[in-house]
Amino acid sequence: MYTDSKSTDFVKLCFGYLQTRGLEQKFEHERDELRARAADSEKKLQERTQELSLAEQALAARSSEFEALQANMKELEELREMKEVGT
Repeated sequence: MYTDSKSTDFVKLCFGYLQTRGLEQKFEHERDELRARAADSEKKLQERTQELSLAEQALAARSSEFEALQANMKELEELREMKEVGT
């Protein structure tokens, strides 16, 4: 029975090791998947940040154009008023 006890203990130890190793492998696999997803998310964030920067630049340009058009329109209105007063 002494031998059976050692054999049983050894089997339990081996089984415990296999369970632990299986959990470690599962953890490593999940970690690798999460790292890949995080890298993908970071890449997408950089792309969207660039797109946003370009959109902001375009908006600033349009805003400048709009302000110039408003100034031109105001000048035209003033010229019309001056023309009306002069006639």
